[in-house]
Amino acid sequence: MCGIFGAVQNSPDKSSYNDFVNLTNKLFKLSESRGREASGITLVAGENSNIEVLKSMSPASRLIKSKEYKGLFKNFYVEAQKNKKPCLAMGHTRLVTNGSHADKNNNQPVSYDGGVVIHNGIIVNVDDLWAKHTDLQRKTGVDTEIVIALIRKYFKETQSPVEAVNKAFSEIYGTASIALAFEDINVLVIATNNGSLYTAESKDTTIFASERHTLLKLMESNAITDKSEFEIKPLLANEGLLVDLDSGKRYEFKIGDNNTNSIETKVSNSNKVINTHFYSDGTKRDSVFDIKKVTVPQEFEIMFSKVEERVDNLKRCTKCVLPETMPFIEFNAEGICNFCTSHSDFKLYGEDKLIEKLAPYRRAGNQKDCVVALSGGRDSCYGLHKIVKDYGMKPVTYTYDWGVVADLARRNVSRMCSKLGVENIVISADIAWKRENIRKNVAAWLKKPHLGMIPLFMAGDKQFIWYASQIRKQEGIDLEIFSFNQFEKSQFKEEYTGVQMWKPGVDNDKMGEDLAFLNRIKLGLFYSKEFLTNPGYLNRSLLDTFKGYWYFYYAAKDFVPLFHYIPWVEKECDDTLIGEYGWELATDTPSTWRIGDGTASFYNYIYYMVGGFTEFDTFRSNQVREGRLTREEALELVKRDNKPRWDSLKWYCDIINIDFNEAVRVVNNMPKTTPKLNVIM
Repeated sequence: MCGIFGAVQNSPDKSSYNDFVNLTNKLFKLSESRGREASGITLVAGENSNIEVLKSMSPASRLIKSKEYKGLFKNFYVEAQKNKKPCLAMGHTRLVTNGSHADKNNNQPVSYDGGVVIHNGIIVNVDDLWAKHTDLQRKTGVDTEIVIALIRKYFKETQSPVEAVNKAFSEIYGTASIALAFEDINVLVIATNNGSLYTAESKDTTIFASERHTLLKLMESNAITDKSEFEIKPLLANEGLLVDLDSGKRYEFKIGDNNTNSIETKVSNSNKVINTHFYSDGTKRDSVFDIKKVTVPQEFEIMFSKVEERVDNLKRCTKCVLPETMPFIEFNAEGICNFCTSHSDFKLYGEDKLIEKLAPYRRAGNQKDCVVALSGGRDSCYGLHKIVKDYGMKPVTYTYDWGVVADLARRNVSRMCSKLGVENIVISADIAWKRENIRKNVAAWLKKPHLGMIPLFMAGDKQFIWYASQIRKQEGIDLEIFSFNQFEKSQFKEEYTGVQMWKPGVDNDKMGEDLAFLNRIKLGLFYSKEFLTNPGYLNRSLLDTFKGYWYFYYAAKDFVPLFHYIPWVEKECDDTLIGEYGWELATDTPSTWRIGDGTASFYNYIYYMVGGFTEFDTFRSNQVREGRLTREEALELVKRDNKPRWDSLKWYCDIINIDFNEAVRVVNNMPKTTPKLNVIM
C-alpha cells in the first residue's frame, strides 16, 4: 500500500554525482502519490562501506530538502567513487497501515539482524508468523519487520538470498513487493507476489518502482539523459530480480522455483553494518488509530433503546420494509409504498453481452487489459474475483485512500491482490489534509445539523471517479470496470434536501450525471444556501467539496458496471470472499457491507436516530422487491444491522479529531423526523 523505488549505478564517478541525486530525488517525488505519511531511504556505496538508512516521519518532498538527506547522500557518493563498485539507493514512501508512523521505528526502511528491506503491501498473517517463529524477536509494530526477519533467518540457513526470499514468500499471506540489501552479501534483491513492481534497465543502470507510470514519467524528465538506452519491463506476480553490487550483473528468478543455480552470489566477510539515522522536521504527527472496543456511556444505550422502540412503531410498507419517514414515500389503500408499486425488476444485460463487451479489450500474454476499482469493500472484491476467475481478464486495480479507509479494507485489498496475483495502484491523498477537511465540515454540521448535508462528509472520496480515467490513460488501457450492485440504491441521502432526485421506478438505473438537470441545479442551490447560512462550511475544503459534487453529478463516466450484466447474489458473494480469500469481517457488526469506511458508521447512526431508518432499509427493500428476501427476513436483518457500531463510530471521530461524546449527544438531541403521510387511492 506504499511506494518503493530504487536505482543501481554500475560506475559511480564525480561527474555523475548530480545525475544520480537528481534521478533518486525524481523517483522519490514520483512515488509520493502512493504514501505521504512517512518516507525513508537506504544507501549502499559498496562492499566495504556501511549501509546508511535515513527514516523520516515527513513526506518525501520534505525529506529530500533536509540537510540530513543532502549530507548523507554526499558522503555516500564519496564512498561510492572511492570503492569504484556499483552503488544503490532505494527508498520508500509510506501510506500507514499497521504500526503508527508517530513511532519512528515503524517507518521504513526496516532493518533486522543484518538486513534492510522496503516493502509495499500488507502482510495479513503477521501475528500468526511471529507466533510460529518463536526464535524471532518482534521489535516494532509494522508488518514489514516479519518479512526481513524471515528472510534473514532463511538466509543464514541456506546462504542464498533467493532461496531465503522463496521460503519467506511461501509463508506470508498478503501483498508483498520488496527490495532488500544485506550486510554480509553485496546484492540487491527485488521481488513481488502480485506484480506491483517495474524495472527500467540500461547497460549501466538498473531502476525499479512500484508503478510503470512512475518510470514513464522518470523517462520524460531531465533525470534521464539517454532515454533510448532503457527498457521498461514488469515484474509479474511471483517474479524477482537479483542485482550483484560487485559486478552489476542482473539475474531474474521466479518465486517458488528452486532452479536458481545460475545465480552467482558470494557471502562477504566484510565488517560493514547498518547505520540508521532519523530526520524530524519538528511537526507533531498523529498516531494511527486502530478500531478498538470502546465503553459507551449508558445514556447513549438508553437513548438508542428509546429510539429503537419508536422505530418499531413506525408504519412500514406492507410489501417492503420502508418506513413512513422515508422522503417522498406514499402508500396506497393496501399500505404498499410507491417505491414498490412503481418498481420494475432490475434488468440485466446478460452474461453473453458481458463477454461480447469484454472481447475487444482482451490482450495477448500478460498485458493488462482493464482497470478495476478496488476499495476493499465486498462488492469491489467480489467483482475482482469474477473478473479474473470467471472471465479471464488481466486487470490492474486501483485504490483511492482518502483518509477514512479502515485498515480492515486495506488488508482485504491485500488478500485479494496477493491471492489473484493482481497489481494494485494506490493513490494516497494527503491524509492529514483530507481528515482536517472532514473535521471542519463535520464540526460545521454539528453546529447546525441537517440530514440533507450529510453527503458532504463523503465529498472527499468522489475523486476516485476521476482517478479511474487517469489510470486508464497512464496504463494505456481503454476498459474500466466498476462492481457496485443495483440493490444499494439509497436515494434518500440526497432527497433529505427536499429535492426529489429520482422518480421511483423511472430513474432506478440512472447515475448522478443522468438525472434531470433542473433537479441537479436545485440540489446545488440547496447546498449553496446551507453554506451561506452556516459559515463553518466556508473553509479550505470548498474546492474538494465542489470537485466531489461535479464528479458525481456532472462528469461523464465511461465504465462497464459488472453487476448490470450478471446477477449479484449476496450469499454467493460472502461465501466466496470468506471461504476462498479469508476475507476479514468487522468486530462490531455481523454485516459484510459498509465495513471498510469509517464514515458509514457515523452517517447511518444519524439517519437511524433522526429518521428511523438507514441505507440498510433501502438495501433490504430492494432485495424484497427482487424476490431475494422475504419481508420477514428483511425486517430481521435491518433490526440487526441498524444497531450502532460504537467501536467504528469512535474510531471515525478519533481520526478526524472530533469529540465522540459531544457528536453523539448532538445527534441524539436532534428533532426526530415527523412522518408526512400521503395515501394514494
